[in-house]
Amino acid sequence: MDENQSNSHKNLTLNEGQDDLSLEEEVLKTLSFLSPMRFEEIILDFDSDYLERNPDFSREELMKILDDLCKEKKVKLIKGAKGEDYQWQRIYPSKSSWWQFWK
Repeated sequence: MDENQSNSHKNLTLNEGQDDLSLEEEVLKTLSFLSPMRFEEIILDFDSDYLERNPDFSREELMKILDDLCKEKKVKLIKGAKGEDYQWQRIYPSKSSWWQFWK
C-alpha cells in the first residue's frame, strides 16, 4: 500500500467515526425530555438537512446508538405493555452533590 492509499484509508475511517458521532448528536437533539418517542417518531423528527447529508444510516446503527445512550444513562428505554412497543426518552443530566448542597 503506497502513502496515498494509506492516507485515503485513514481519512475514510476518520469520516466514518465522525458520522457515528454526528448520528449520536442528532439522536440526542431529536429526543424529547418531556415525552417518550417511538423509533419511527425519532426518524421522522430528524433534521431534514441531516438526512440529506447522511442518507445511508441503518436501523441497526440507530438501535446501537440508542442502546449505548441507555447504558450511559442519557436516555431511558420504556417498554410497552406487549413488550414490542419500545419508546425512548431523554433524561435530564443529574446535578452534582455540590450543587444540591448549595440549594
